[in-house]
Amino acid sequence: MSGHDPHAYDASVSYHAQVEEQTVVREASTPLPDDEAAKLCQLFAESLQSGLGYERIFSFMERQKFDKKVIGRLRYAVTERGDRLGEAFARIGLLDAPARKLILVAEEQGALPETFRQLGRVYEASYKRKKQVFYGLIEVFILCCLGGIVFPSVFVTGINASGNVQGSIFHALFIALLQSVVVLCFMGAVFYYWINLPVDSVIRRFTHNVWIRIPFLSEPTRLYAVATFCRYFRQSISSGIDIFRSLNLAAEASDSPMIWGRTAKAEAAIERGHPLDEALGTIPGLPDEVVEFIGIGEETGRLDEQLHHMEEKYAELSDQAFERTITATVYIVRMLLIVGIIGGALFLVTHSLKLPT
Repeated sequence: MSGHDPHAYDASVSYHAQVEEQTVVREASTPLPDDEAAKLCQLFAESLQSGLGYERIFSFMERQKFDKKVIGRLRYAVTERGDRLGEAFARIGLLDAPARKLILVAEEQGALPETFRQLGRVYEASYKRKKQVFYGLIEVFILCCLGGIVFPSVFVTGINASGNVQGSIFHALFIALLQSVVVLCFMGAVFYYWINLPVDSVIRRFTHNVWIRIPFLSEPTRLYAVATFCRYFRQSISSGIDIFRSLNLAAEASDSPMIWGRTAKAEAAIERGHPLDEALGTIPGLPDEVVEFIGIGEETGRLDEQLHHMEEKYAELSDQAFERTITATVYIVRMLLIVGIIGGALFLVTHSLKLPT
């Protein structure tokens, strides 16, 4: 801890911070995309681990070209209002709600560096997945332009052209390529907007809630929701939160409709004195394997270890499912486009030559 900085982080300091974000009046919303959120969390993790004061951290943020609005709001909340870091994050609406609550708890227990490190990994993984989706769909976008714009235009022009056939085809090709560039630029703009959506966004939550209900495509998301539940449940319990608030925080962080909002029966079972695995077995979104390992951890006093094991396993399963889903989706769409192009060509030939059906 820096001796001349009254706002330097000290892991030995313990104070009675409230976990619920509602105890801090939220004055603003500070949107950050996944890559910026990951950089922010990693910076705080390393800086706090090294014992740097907040003013030094804000200086580092300025040198690393963080948004001036983010820096200004954090600096005002921490250095002028005297907020703790978790309170400042909650007050200015930085990161998503479960992360803000976890930071409040971690600061109380002196576990901020590790918490920020974990959050940084989460946001970084989300950003990488978004890029993988885009790279996987580049070929699909190009095929769509070739099969839906370039090929039909040139083909019809070639059949119907009279006189200067070559000139007509070149003119049609130029127009079609120009249209394709416009379409690709539009898709690029959509992707740029999508990849830079704030981590705490209404559009993002709505899209997630729709996506997670799609049977085939949602497998990676559902598996990752389980890993997230285990991560937050472990972190919350380790930070000293009671079992009920830990359960609700982990369920909220999972962002899965099969977990979040389905904890009432589990809470009632815990109140009646049932073991943790029996209580969690009432939550439909948790696999039997996870529930069993949690039960083993509770019986052996190694709950933290078992939750960490399940977190890593389901995160890895999610990554594998994501790779399979992207590969299969691109393959299926490619085949459909090829069939569509061939079918469209046959239709154009039939229509242009006026063949009887």
